[in-house]
Amino acid sequence: MGTFVSIGNCTQGFSRLLDEVKRVSDQLPQPIVVQHGRSSFSSDTIRHFDFTDEAGFLKCLSECDLFISHAGGGSVFSAIKLGIKPVVVPRRKMFAEHVDDHQVAFAEELSRQGKIVAVYDIADLTAAAKEVQANPNLPEASSESDEAILTICEAINRFAPQAADPVCLVTPSGGHLTEVRALKRVYERHPHHFVLNVEIVQPPDMVGRTTVITVSQRDWKFFLNIIEAFQILRKQKPKVILTTGGGFSVAFTLVGKLLRIPTVYIETVGKVNVPTVTGRFMYHLADRFFYQWPYLKEFFPKGRYIGLIL
Repeated sequence: MGTFVSIGNCTQGFSRLLDEVKRVSDQLPQPIVVQHGRSSFSSDTIRHFDFTDEAGFLKCLSECDLFISHAGGGSVFSAIKLGIKPVVVPRRKMFAEHVDDHQVAFAEELSRQGKIVAVYDIADLTAAAKEVQANPNLPEASSESDEAILTICEAINRFAPQAADPVCLVTPSGGHLTEVRALKRVYERHPHHFVLNVEIVQPPDMVGRTTVITVSQRDWKFFLNIIEAFQILRKQKPKVILTTGGGFSVAFTLVGKLLRIPTVYIETVGKVNVPTVTGRFMYHLADRFFYQWPYLKEFFPKGRYIGLIL
């Protein structure tokens, strides 16, 4: 396959990138496949779909000659782990493509490390594509993720020492879920259950062990999450909650405290130099708090820096 374009599952549109891909399609490796998420997209010459399962995404990724992505942690690091240097176009708040500009900071950091080619002006897309094709090599990989996963494993085993101890995995879909699934070694020996707030095309290992709850956007529906958390935690009886964020992780942590279920929290990789709103709350609520970028130490002095889990 020539070019694979993926914009993730954000609720905001990303027509700025999709329109440019169509405009310069004849300058990109052929054929082109586009995963357009919740953005509208139509083309008679470009194969496209809204969503696929994990296996489908990885198949498209592994077979492409060029990968163009939004600056979502899950998508970008999935490529890097396969040895693919992606062209990354961060979503921008000024274009109503995201709630803030954290994807810009994320792209800037990975670009500095030589792991991606970032595009800040959409007119530079074809130049970035040519740059990646001319220099596709990534920097030498480190063992940082292995060390981070071992640290998380130690934290989980502190609260769930027995293989029969259940673990509740609370995560939004998209990059947050990719981070949780990167921690499979941490929880696979335990009975485990996923809690998401958006329905996805579930991979086989999540079928039958996933609950989808109400989406809350810092509104009154948070109280529905509280009720849902109480119902789920009472039924599943986990020994520990593992989460990479999302506002509803606060609801689960609060209910967990009431039911004496501890929480292990990992600040998502998508925020490089400023914390998430959820992280600011969870820093005071979680029983174990970890962050992945050293720049966050000033915000989380009592947390623990572990490096990247992806």
